[in-house]
Amino acid sequence: MKSVLAAQFWNEEVQSARSLDAVMHALPKQAPALGMVQGTHLSRSQQLLLLQRMLWIPCTPSYVVDSDNGGGLVLDRVLASTGGSHWWTTLTGRVRAQRLFGKVGHQQKDTVNDNSQSRAPTVKRKKWLDYAGRLLDSSLYALCLRSRIQLGPHTSLSASSELDSLSSSTADHEEADFDDRLPWRGRVALRHKMQRHHLIMEAAWHQCFVDREARYWEVPQAVSVDVVSARPTAGLRYRLGVHQSAGMPVESGGEVRARKVPLGALPGTWFQAAASLEKSLNLWKDGLHLRHASGKPYSVLGTSPHLSISGIVGGLVSASLEPKFENYGFRSTVRYQALEDSDQQELKPEISQPVSADLFASLGLSAQLGLFQRPVLDFTKLDVRVDLGAAAATISSRSATAHQRDENGFPSLVVSLQQQVVGPVRARIDSRLALDPSAPREWPYMQELVYGLDYCLESLGAAKVCVWYSPTRREGMAELRILER
Repeated sequence: MKSVLAAQFWNEEVQSARSLDAVMHALPKQAPALGMVQGTHLSRSQQLLLLQRMLWIPCTPSYVVDSDNGGGLVLDRVLASTGGSHWWTTLTGRVRAQRLFGKVGHQQKDTVNDNSQSRAPTVKRKKWLDYAGRLLDSSLYALCLRSRIQLGPHTSLSASSELDSLSSSTADHEEADFDDRLPWRGRVALRHKMQRHHLIMEAAWHQCFVDREARYWEVPQAVSVDVVSARPTAGLRYRLGVHQSAGMPVESGGEVRARKVPLGALPGTWFQAAASLEKSLNLWKDGLHLRHASGKPYSVLGTSPHLSISGIVGGLVSASLEPKFENYGFRSTVRYQALEDSDQQELKPEISQPVSADLFASLGLSAQLGLFQRPVLDFTKLDVRVDLGAAAATISSRSATAHQRDENGFPSLVVSLQQQVVGPVRARIDSRLALDPSAPREWPYMQELVYGLDYCLESLGAAKVCVWYSPTRREGMAELRILER
């Protein structure tokens, strides 16, 4: 439930194969990320190093469909790493394998059909020459440099610099039109842990954010400072912070364009403070699992069969610290919406309140059967959660028109199902359904869907290899996760 409070701010990490660093950030006041795409304890470069050195996997595959419906399979690998007792640096590379071989294969298809059998050796030789020439196309490669320095016992500094493409000018390459954005993004984060609080300071350039409709928005510049409670006190968590962004956001990687830019992606300076109270209750717990001492579970993090409920309720206050943003000719607290009655969609500003307050709440149910010890069908887990992201937005959406509805106010239902297939292999599906309050008789619609497999590694104890794919986000990846059930 702790992700419910974090989802009200800008710093919530979301796993994404669109970034070589495998990290995007969610926009504020959105539903928490689904379980399989939530942030991990390991950075992407650490995951790749462990997969390369311990499991002998030379390249880790991911799947990404770009905005031009091209792309596909990509291969990631750590090319170099160095470090000491208090610091480390890695250089990670990516090759867009499907673009590399798909383009050449398509070009050669008609050539092979038009040539006679006597010219077949010449055609094959030309095909391999095209492949070799294609390898020199710098737009097919990406690089990411990531560093981390331990400044003290409780202070760390991390930085990443990523090039989506090695091409200096996308216009010079026929295949480089899949991404017309600046192919560089960077991020610097300073984290300091205190006894009761954590201080987080971050600065990002051309950072991508994802909304609850699985659309990506690139924000040119963003700076944030947050103070977070270290651990809940009697179920109480709180967080406050200041976030500033500059530059107009650009939607990227989406199959269907949004009608309006989310308010959290617009430029401006915002102050937010939130507090939540959470509680969990075990309705039933199997005490007979202690008798199975002879059996060894496939995962040391496996829990006993149970049935429990949990809930969280909180409040959020937001205030605009910069009512006018003169550099961009509009107020920082405006909301943009598209005018569908025009052939070319325009963005119309709507003035919103500089100070707002709202409530959010979630209620969850968790049920597990099996001990994850037997070879087949000894683990089944179902998690159901109802999220009410913004009570005021939910009420206003009931009387609003289609152009004025705030989708952040739509209540959502999250369903996650895990099932052991055989041995340490489990299948999982995560889904989020949304209900439009203005049309309660209509069926809920699918906002996001993720399905995948995980393989628990007995040699590493609390680690597992996960492979997931999201048809709504049109991406998937393989990764190594630790300390996760």
